[in-house]
Amino acid sequence: MILTDITAAGIAAGDYDSALSQILIAAKERQQELRLSRKVSDFGIGDVVRFNDFCGTKYLHGHQAHVVGIRAKRLVVKLKNPIGKHAALVDGKWEGSQVVVPPSIIDLVN
Repeated sequence: MILTDITAAGIAAGDYDSALSQILIAAKERQQELRLSRKVSDFGIGDVVRFNDFCGTKYLHGHQAHVVGIRAKRLVVKLKNPIGKHAALVDGKWEGSQVVVPPSIIDLVN
């Protein structure tokens, strides 16, 4: 089956059920290309981001943070919630700590 003019509505309606595996593979490959091509300039201070599956620290997958700084080719993000070793005790309260990350392991949250 040659796939052209695929729409989200068509997928939701079941129009492409026989090709879902192909669509999923193509979407994952495209997502990987986009993640690998990201640059620090694609992000801004204050952006909300989510750790993706490129992050080697598996327990961070899906956790949110916000961009608080930029260091050359890396971003400084502060986790919204404390988790694992990424927790800091600030004024008697546990908070997410800052982490320096490459842009490929985080996705913008809309």
